[in-house]
Amino acid sequence: MAGKLFSELSRRDFNFPGKDQVVPSLATLIGTQDRPKDVVTVLDKLSGLQPGLSLRTTAGLVTGLQTRGRSLAEADPDGKLRPVFALARSVATNQFVALRGEETAASLQGEAIRLLGFAPFAEASPVLFGLLEPKNSESIQVAALTSLGRFAQPQLGDELVRRWPAMTPRVRAQAVTLLLARTERIETFLAAIENKQISPTELSSTQEKFLRAHRDASVRQRAEKILGALVKGSRQQVVDAFLSALNLTGDANRGQKVYLERCSSCHRLGGQGYALGPDLATVRTGGKEKILTSILDPNREVAPNYQNYLVETKDDESVLGIIGNETASSVTLKQANGGEVVVLRSNIARMQSQGQSAMPEGLEVGLGLKDFADLLEFVVNQK
Repeated sequence: MAGKLFSELSRRDFNFPGKDQVVPSLATLIGTQDRPKDVVTVLDKLSGLQPGLSLRTTAGLVTGLQTRGRSLAEADPDGKLRPVFALARSVATNQFVALRGEETAASLQGEAIRLLGFAPFAEASPVLFGLLEPKNSESIQVAALTSLGRFAQPQLGDELVRRWPAMTPRVRAQAVTLLLARTERIETFLAAIENKQISPTELSSTQEKFLRAHRDASVRQRAEKILGALVKGSRQQVVDAFLSALNLTGDANRGQKVYLERCSSCHRLGGQGYALGPDLATVRTGGKEKILTSILDPNREVAPNYQNYLVETKDDESVLGIIGNETASSVTLKQANGGEVVVLRSNIARMQSQGQSAMPEGLEVGLGLKDFADLLEFVVNQK
């Protein structure tokens, strides 16, 4: 039934309001149901869709299949998706201009980058690694890293370390997430710290704790040796050092810049940022001192729904994040910059709360008292 309906609604000569949303949603349903005949119907029709609709519909099918633990490679043994992946590579690199009249290539770039995470590594990796160049925006680089994280190829870690010097803090944070996801990448990451290619301060307190308690004994021992007894001062001492910022007059415009740089990857305020942690509009009623303390000592008070969880899978992947959704068959972990990872319950080896906030300690590094005064002014008065 769903396959027949898809065939009718996806016809190029059949246009109706909302088609760009209905057809991909129907593809998601078909993927979720995972009826081979209906899946083949979608695969057969993709090349005949308008380019933008083709990308979104393929992404919809991927989303549905994921809930059943099925990959595109399993669903498409005949390679019917090759033209769609070729289109995704063109759109991801802004080389496809025929979208004018339907929509701009830029508006679909993120979708194309996401889709490349399901393409063969040999085809997708040159494009995704190329998008890590500094000429591309941070959001594009983060999207490329998220897609690269779907691959298990061992050379991924070496390539990220090689590109480390050119990465901005936000991109580095996403790169660390990838490097900690698999044991072989952790070895590469720790070696880079040992060789002083990467500073150990790039690790959040939660990530450091994860390494020191890793399920692999060799990783635990190596982490203890390389990280050593990292001395991190008392959080209360840090709070005390910045309390005088409350006596300064803040500039909300300058504070917005600090917010976008330091906070927007995990918090949303005034239509900007990502909703991993609490919406800052809901916490500012506590006043500036409360907000200041929460920023500088994020683990002092952690609501249960904002605690970081570690999920270790049976195929040797480790995922850190906040539980965003749970179903009978899967758990969705939310991460910074809008990232989400869906893990099938059948693939979970261990799931455990880390007892800490997903918000890292040390956000004050590089900021002065005036910066905090400006940030607090923006958070408290942003409409």
